Amino acid sequence: MQVDSDTLAPNYDDGFTKQNQMDRFNHDTSNGDAEKRVFMYGKFITTTPSGESGTGTIVLEGAHDAAAAATDVGTTTYIGTIERFEGSATIVGSALK
Repeated sequence: MQVDSDTLAPNYDDGFTKQNQMDRFNHDTSNGDAEKRVFMYGKFITTTPSGESGTGTIVLEGAHDAAAAATDVGTTTYIGTIERFEGSATIVGSALK
């Protein structure tokens, strides 16, 4: 969700503002605009020449900010509340039965 300590990642949905993006992934129950969605990202890297196995990573993120204001200070505060859960594993492909 973030590029660095004071910059959110670019918006992936056309027509959404930074405020929309912040509200979408905010989980603060005292903020009426919080949509309580989860930002998800996944990646698979093939590690064998045959392409049958590789490393998979899944990331889940969300924020918890009562104000979630799309100002410079508000964005830095929001980014400080982001929680990230990440898991990686070796994955071996097999034919679908």
